[in-house]
Amino acid sequence: YFAPGQWSALRLYDNGPDNYIWNYDVGYNGSGNVVPLYNSLTSGLVRVYNSPNVGSLLVAGNFTGNINANVVPLGGTVQYLPTTIRWSQNFGINSGPTTWAPTLVNVANQVELPVRGPVIDGFPLNGNFYLASYWDICLMSPIAYQSTSAPIFGIKLVNQGRGLLNENCWANADNTVYGLDARDIWQFDGGKFTAIGDQRVKNYFYSNLNSNYTNEIFVINNTEKYQVEIYYPDLTSTGFCNQMISYRYDLQIWNPPRQVSNATAACEAPRFYSNIANLATRGVVYSSGSGNVSLIQKDIGTSFVNHQPINSLFQRNNISFGQPYSASVQVHRVYPEVYGTGNINVTVGGADSVDSTPVFKPTQTMAINTSNPWVQINQNESRVVTMQIGGNSAVDTWQ
Repeated sequence: YFAPGQWSALRLYDNGPDNYIWNYDVGYNGSGNVVPLYNSLTSGLVRVYNSPNVGSLLVAGNFTGNINANVVPLGGTVQYLPTTIRWSQNFGINSGPTTWAPTLVNVANQVELPVRGPVIDGFPLNGNFYLASYWDICLMSPIAYQSTSAPIFGIKLVNQGRGLLNENCWANADNTVYGLDARDIWQFDGGKFTAIGDQRVKNYFYSNLNSNYTNEIFVINNTEKYQVEIYYPDLTSTGFCNQMISYRYDLQIWNPPRQVSNATAACEAPRFYSNIANLATRGVVYSSGSGNVSLIQKDIGTSFVNHQPINSLFQRNNISFGQPYSASVQVHRVYPEVYGTGNINVTVGGADSVDSTPVFKPTQTMAINTSNPWVQINQNESRVVTMQIGGNSAVDTWQ
């Protein structure tokens, strides 16, 4: 409890990418008893929450503070408040909170969340605010009692098991939030959580994720392509995100994985055409940790950064031309249904069971726009067939 006037100053400033610091001037009450105050109170998260019936305010959580650091003879004691959150007094447009101290006439307050582990981050959705730890997610919902004009917030645990891997592992897509935790990739519509990573996608992602750099993962909504993109470091990474997988939420399918150039962060921005920004367009731009590299405008052109070719591959396994295991065939001509520009490479292999490694024949090159869209293959007799279609070009495109 702090009486009015005991806090003589409150300053909030940036202390790096994830931490913020409050400094309180130390004061005493009238009886001479020392009031415990924090010095350099650091929070793990600060977010703006535009509450429907309260207005704009700041939400902070996961605190580390030094108690009575400037008071003699008590000295300083470090205290950790990993599941505590605070919200500020509401404020107007182009303004900021005047106080974080609760009073009888404002909305500022502090509460402990019923979650396991430190609070990592929070996100707004449909008028509510959700706070997540590594393990769980809580709801911060605006309510108002009839006996007072000051609205406050209710706190409720909405899911045990869902959480966030780090503070950048979520993205809004209209009325849905897509997130990533240590066990699954999920979507949340404000009512229920749904896993969107099936066993194949989930096992591929977590098996290739570099556990030394999980703090580098970030998620962004690419509204141009109606997809949520997950940038992550794979097992060969030296500290940056060099891989990306994406989920098309309009078709509810996963795209093939692709490489990125040491991505560190991303946002949506207008497209640049001939060095002129077209404000009627929008796409994803990401920064690279490679050094001395400009911002990278994604999904433009047919090449990687510095005009490097893009290596692409589609593979279909276990193609059967009859009843399972009842027919062996020889494949002599392949007619792939491909359209685009330039050439593609076609490789065919065969095996006698679905679990056997196919033996591939030499790769054949085929022009896409041609009157003879096929390649001749001299494949020996096999029960199941594997076909690969791909290319490695900075000019050609194909689908």
